[in-house]
Amino acid sequence: MPVIGTAGHVDHGKSAVVQALTGLDPDRLAEEKRRGMTIDLGFGHLALPGAVEVGIVDVPGHARFLPNMLAGVHGLDVVLLVVAADEGVMPQTREHLDIVGLVGVVRVVVALTKVDLVGDEESLALTEAEVAEELTRRGLRAPIVRVSAPAGVGLDSLREALGAALAAPVGAPVPGRDRETVGPRLPVDRVFVMKGFGPVVTGTLIDGPLRVGQDVELVPSGRGAPGPDLLQARIRGLQQHGRQVDEAAPNNRVAVNLQGVDRQQLARGHVLSRRGSLGTTDRLTMRLTVLSGATQGVPHNARVTVFSGTSSSPARVRVLEESSELVPGAEGMVEIRLGSPMALVRGDAVVLRRPSPAATLAGGAVDDLDPPRYSRRGGVWRATADPRRPDNEYLRRDVLAMVREHHARHPSRSGMPRGELRQPAGTARQDLAAAVDGLVSGGELVAVGDALAVPGWEPRLSPAQAAAVDRVLARLGETPLSPPRISDLAADGLDDAIRRYLEEQGLAVRVAPDLLMLPDALGDAEARLRAHLQAHRATTVAQARDLLGSSRKTVVPLLEYFDAVRLTRREGDVRVLRT
Repeated sequence: MPVIGTAGHVDHGKSAVVQALTGLDPDRLAEEKRRGMTIDLGFGHLALPGAVEVGIVDVPGHARFLPNMLAGVHGLDVVLLVVAADEGVMPQTREHLDIVGLVGVVRVVVALTKVDLVGDEESLALTEAEVAEELTRRGLRAPIVRVSAPAGVGLDSLREALGAALAAPVGAPVPGRDRETVGPRLPVDRVFVMKGFGPVVTGTLIDGPLRVGQDVELVPSGRGAPGPDLLQARIRGLQQHGRQVDEAAPNNRVAVNLQGVDRQQLARGHVLSRRGSLGTTDRLTMRLTVLSGATQGVPHNARVTVFSGTSSSPARVRVLEESSELVPGAEGMVEIRLGSPMALVRGDAVVLRRPSPAATLAGGAVDDLDPPRYSRRGGVWRATADPRRPDNEYLRRDVLAMVREHHARHPSRSGMPRGELRQPAGTARQDLAAAVDGLVSGGELVAVGDALAVPGWEPRLSPAQAAAVDRVLARLGETPLSPPRISDLAADGLDDAIRRYLEEQGLAVRVAPDLLMLPDALGDAEARLRAHLQAHRATTVAQARDLLGSSRKTVVPLLEYFDAVRLTRREGDVRVLRT
């Protein structure tokens, strides 16, 4: 059962939309009802068209409660962005979208609320355009549904849009995580006592199932969870959306009734897992991306607060790059030293915030939870020798991290070209090549032509990209031997990512810098030209143009392509077959 989370500025109507959709008031605290404002996470569930049942996490919109919001955005399948029609895009709209992007959620539906407060169509259209522009700037596309929650306006359309978003492909999987090895993890976001049953923890289950009767551990993570020791318990009961179940599957909202622990021992920030499967770390490395709209960068030794799952910790960032600061919009490798140990797994999303004045700065995915020690000499960062490991284990991890990062950033690519591998500072080129060869021979990477990929990797397209591929192929098929130029296909959605996908998947051949052809069309042209040259020995450009029923603009680069692949050879003004 998928999970949908809200996002948006305070007082834009997130809780009202959730209540209208589910019939449940997500504001459960007396203080929230007194103040008329969401303070902490709220929960609900509903059935979408097609009998798809989903869980909903409602988050607070006020900047002061952003840590609570961050505890609710992990494990989401779709984000329901709520924007009030009478106010439009506001500061927390942008910051929530920043966070959504940093944790990797790419499916978004917009509820344009309070449309009954805006009297004219022109104003509504302007707000819609503002929202669409904000999304486009972040590389997102989302349906915008006009809603008035109290009047019930637009709710059916909103349900349909949410269902369609859930049905859309999600893109690249989380790189570097083996779900079977990791096992179940439930970052705890709520703790309460059920009379007659004992303590209950809730959360969004990730990485594996939970079963009634299973022995589990609760791992303290970050400063949110009390006590340094593991807590051991047994699962007495499980609920999903108010129903008792014997087994809970991942990507679901789950309530776990525990025996063997007291309510006072539990808190948000604990992570429930199977016994012995999850540890903690106080030091990690990752490739950090700084928000382009951040008011300042991330300098070396910056003090930040790290958020992941439902936990957080004060931390210090060491920038492992030549520059001593990652400026807004930049990315680079960093080491993060946590003030409180956190229970993390490689590939987990991490968000960094500046404590004062509070602001979201950067984020990315965890790369290494047991990194080497780094020291800087002569302006170059080097890994300190570790007698426990082979000399090249650090370099191999760097290569694996680069390939996984490439998959995450370019899900439509078949792999990372070897030429794009960055040579770590202080590393000889031959050492990098040896590390790559070792990873391929050991089965940790596979070679895809001149590119590298993790085993089992398959390129994936977003719905917009898939539609663009269909349009481009249709255009190329209209006049196969005289196709439109690459520059003329931009209106159909062709960009560098789509072009590379078409080439890497063998769907099109790049004949010249500005010319793509379908493989069948290229084969047809080759067969016609070969038959003509076998019969007549030579051809001019004009003869080839008439033979193919094409234009000089296409035939000249096509003949040059055949020269390059050694089918033909140019002799003066004619082409002949190579023998």
